[in-house]
Amino acid sequence: MDYCQSREVHTSTLVTQMEALRRDVSTLQRQLIEHAQKDVAPEDGD
Repeated sequence: MDYCQSREVHTSTLVTQMEALRRDVSTLQRQLIEHAQKDVAPEDGD
């Protein structure tokens, strides 16, 4: 494997990690929004 190939592999690994991070972030944002909505409008009528 030459320098160019190893760089391509490294770049694709970074892209994969970034996509995974982006997925995690959007999941966290969705959970935060759900929690915020629950705090604003509690279903148990407290």
